[in-house]
Amino acid sequence: MPVRPRSRQDHRAGHFDQRGAQRVTDIVDEDLAKRLLPLEGGVNFRDMGGYPAAGGRHVKWGHLFRSGSMNRLTEADRTHLDQRGIRTVIDFRTESEHAHEPNDWGIALGEGYWRR
Repeated sequence: MPVRPRSRQDHRAGHFDQRGAQRVTDIVDEDLAKRLLPLEGGVNFRDMGGYPAAGGRHVKWGHLFRSGSMNRLTEADRTHLDQRGIRTVIDFRTESEHAHEPNDWGIALGEGYWRR
């Protein structure tokens, strides 16, 4: 479903169905702001804390992260991530994606780096 950004003032994204009818979903900017890590070269690196988990529990903040490409991390980004104590990286990308955009920060974790 295509997403068309709206003005920053109304804090919403418009979703359009196959007939072109618009449905609007509110996006809570505060929630997104506390999820995104302040990285210069990281793509969509965010904390998964607060999401529902099994048994009515929730994912703990600061324990599980997800990201897009990590091949453009700056030295400041690497320091920031190291200070968070991240010990494991699970890389779900394909071989061709890995060859095109290697994640040398994750590889530096040694046994804590897992690739499919």
